[in-house]
Amino acid sequence: MRNAKNKLDSEVLTPVKTGDGSTTFYSSVFGEWYHNRQGAFNEAEKTYVESSQLAHRAKAKTINILDICYGLGYNTAAALETVLAVNGQCQVDLKALEIDLAPSRCAIAQNLIQPYAPPVQQVLQDLATHCQSQQGNVSAQILLGDARQQIQPLIAQGWQADIIFLDPFSPPNCPQLWTLEFLQRVAQCLSDDGVLVTYSCAAAVRSALLLAGLKIGSIRWGAKVSRHNCSARSLQRFNSRLKHIKASRYQYAPRNVIHTGHSSRPFATGARTLTNAGRRTLPRSQLVFDSPRNFGTAHGRTSRL
Repeated sequence: MRNAKNKLDSEVLTPVKTGDGSTTFYSSVFGEWYHNRQGAFNEAEKTYVESSQLAHRAKAKTINILDICYGLGYNTAAALETVLAVNGQCQVDLKALEIDLAPSRCAIAQNLIQPYAPPVQQVLQDLATHCQSQQGNVSAQILLGDARQQIQPLIAQGWQADIIFLDPFSPPNCPQLWTLEFLQRVAQCLSDDGVLVTYSCAAAVRSALLLAGLKIGSIRWGAKVSRHNCSARSLQRFNSRLKHIKASRYQYAPRNVIHTGHSSRPFATGARTLTNAGRRTLPRSQLVFDSPRNFGTAHGRTSRL
């Protein structure tokens, strides 16, 4: 952890304009962009908020969110904006894991969070300054340090997330946050009907998440299932609900896992698919992993890794 921190102290964050007009940073330490260059804001909204069906879950009285690798804070910001827009009375308990506050502080200093609503901006500013914020019904905290250690108090407290955003740098450049050991700890923080969303659909990542006790799943997008989706649910729940599904409309197989479908770009099967330009040069895939008691989705457009 000390070596990693020393490297981050010398990190150079280079602003890069993305396709949707928002700005991300290029990390000199990891050799990757913090977001998809096709659109940083769009990535937070589509890959994490929409894939997790946050708007639907925000209709509840309370919601717990775990944002792993907070970075610039865009995933957290997009999530909070959605919750506040859907249900201003919802009690939000958001925890974030992050080893370095420099990206979020630089984002604020360069006015990159201005498009977000003032209450959301205030939360991001509080987190970047004090690592905690209490704004109305929103309680947020950054657990600063190595995520492998910082997640342990949450496990000890029995804290459970309804939604987990898993957004480290890619497995080749940040392998410690894609190991089975770490993902097992992450799984312990996921509620029985919760969902975990990530961008990587590497075979090793899928295998590790399955070994951690999660189910790769699929949910409907609108009234149909995209050919790029993959679906799974616990076999018990699948059997109990199969009779309610019309085979002509939805396509499920009586197996626990159905991997992602075809893509117009190389599909990752464990081999590295990055170009020389580095991380996130291809549109990011979206995978959702469910607790064993629920089913969820993966919307995979293309895969980097």
